[in-house]
Amino acid sequence: MGLVFLLYALAASTMTMQKCAVFYFHPLIILAVRSLAGGTILFILHRLMHGSNPLRLLARHPFSIFKLALLVTVTSPVIKVALLRVMTSVKVGFFYFIDPIFTVFLVYCLYGTRIRFKQFIGILVASGGILIVLLEKGGSEGLMLIGRFSWAEALLVFAYVANRYGWLRIQEFVRSTGCGAKELNSVMMLVGGLITVCAIPFFAPLPAPSEWYYGGKFLIGLVLITNVIGYTLCTYLYRFYSATFMSLASLTRPLWIAVFGVLFLHETLSWTFALAVLFVLIGLSIFYFDELRTLRVKAKRESV
Repeated sequence: MGLVFLLYALAASTMTMQKCAVFYFHPLIILAVRSLAGGTILFILHRLMHGSNPLRLLARHPFSIFKLALLVTVTSPVIKVALLRVMTSVKVGFFYFIDPIFTVFLVYCLYGTRIRFKQFIGILVASGGILIVLLEKGGSEGLMLIGRFSWAEALLVFAYVANRYGWLRIQEFVRSTGCGAKELNSVMMLVGGLITVCAIPFFAPLPAPSEWYYGGKFLIGLVLITNVIGYTLCTYLYRFYSATFMSLASLTRPLWIAVFGVLFLHETLSWTFALAVLFVLIGLSIFYFDELRTLRVKAKRESV
């Protein structure tokens, strides 16, 4: 079980590294390096393990993959990295807690899936934690949109919703085409990397040699942890643990981000943040326990 929490601690460390890297590089450059290097590594691994060429997907479904890559590997990550310039890593990472709620909301809007009463109560409680975090200002978030709700926070929420929407579309694409998730991920990262490279001349100044020297270690760390260590460890752990347990364990990721933010970035944690985390954890516990109960009842009916 220790390896599971190590996995999400490593995943959390990438937020800290991006916070450091953004002081040296434009977000587009960070994403270009991470996507191209990561996509290349995954491409090679897939070729060695399965023998097929992932680029065949791009030849068959160029427009679909372009849209998915633009949504998941470009738009959402660029916004998150850019906001690290004006927000603490603790606040940006906090919204990983809310991913299940975004998922339920989108599934309801897209597919009309009914939300049960206890799940609705859990969402309301967790939403209280969201409001607490949104009302607490830190860094230099800039102009307000509505009251104490800033444009930066609106963009952050949009980034997480866009990411979850993109992954729902990816699930549909995998089911309809029968392709493997690993090969699709490698192609999307390569395409996303090329998109960001094309955008760099128009939006991102090239870093000076000194910036590559001092900031390059963070880029190398991002690629190694995300696409080599993390990918390998995650694949290994899914052989021994259920998807439900892995999903619940992933809720430790924002907590690790907060710990690393305090230790390495000298960020502060207020009592209001702790209260927000408590609200979210209680709300998600209500939501998940109802979900598990429903799955057990469904399994009993199918076994009869």
